Amino acid sequence: MTDHLSMLNDEQKIKIQGQELLKYKFAPGNIFWIKKNNKLVRILKTGDYMDSEILYKYMNKCAPLVLERLINVKWIEEVFEHFMDLKHAKNLNEQIDARAKILKLIGKVYWHGLAEGSLIDLINLGEKVFFKIPPKITRELYQGEMNFFKMNALTGIVSVLFSLTVGYMDFEFLEDIYHVSFFVDYSLLENKIDWTMKEAIVLEVKTPGEGVKELSKQTGKENLNRFVSHPGQSYLGVKEKIKDLFNTKDCLHLLTKHHEALNGLGFPFGLAENQLSDLESIIISSSRCFQSDKELIPGDGKEFFKDIRKFISNRISVALKSCFESKGDSNISKAA
Repeated sequence: MTDHLSMLNDEQKIKIQGQELLKYKFAPGNIFWIKKNNKLVRILKTGDYMDSEILYKYMNKCAPLVLERLINVKWIEEVFEHFMDLKHAKNLNEQIDARAKILKLIGKVYWHGLAEGSLIDLINLGEKVFFKIPPKITRELYQGEMNFFKMNALTGIVSVLFSLTVGYMDFEFLEDIYHVSFFVDYSLLENKIDWTMKEAIVLEVKTPGEGVKELSKQTGKENLNRFVSHPGQSYLGVKEKIKDLFNTKDCLHLLTKHHEALNGLGFPFGLAENQLSDLESIIISSSRCFQSDKELIPGDGKEFFKDIRKFISNRISVALKSCFESKGDSNISKAA
């Protein structure tokens, strides 16, 4: 993408040193390189993994970089502090209080739309609070498919917030369910995923059953079996190779169910919503909230949770409404 420097909003346009950007794991906005003719070349999109090799390549050209900042740093810091209160809570009352404060701030933007907010804020919040995937594994996941890595970062923090709404408050559990989302397609991503598998995953997220149907037309039985069996294979791979990342192994079983669908048209078991646990419903619902080919833009978080209710589990939908449409903030704590 090539654009003129003058086309960016002056309030968002920030000339920045590449070293300053390396503190982020996910691009806090579109990042551009300024050519000699003053035109911009976008080198990273909002939410992309901050690949140090890409940044160093342009830093070595001695040309300034421009960040079209989208994140709300002040809001992220405020919610982060409440998550730290939850992490260090000494008793149930302190957990309930921290949970209520988190959901109040989330609800103001992502349910009621009373303040500006973007999905990139959620991604950076999740990274700041929870992210601890080792660099080697991070690169493996990112190189497998960049857009999936960004989508799974959003899915992870959405899973955390869904869990909070239904009453889960243990910080180590929330940390685990955040990280599970990065490994849902692990067996396919260990080596860079081919385009047929990628398209099948995208189709399955949009319309359960369609990915398997289309893949069966385009590839042989061996690849189809590999795709259909990848939830179970991902579970086995993570359990064997990445077990130390998780506080408990219990949550890893969720990997086997992430391609089930609330209408029963998913795989590999064809389970419907009434056959799924709350946590299985959370993982499945969060994966339906965002398409990997959709760009992150300013303001895309306003009323986000209200807008996605038609795609998610009825149990999660009811919990969201109970938390965010209650009379007074005190009902948020009562929902726990």
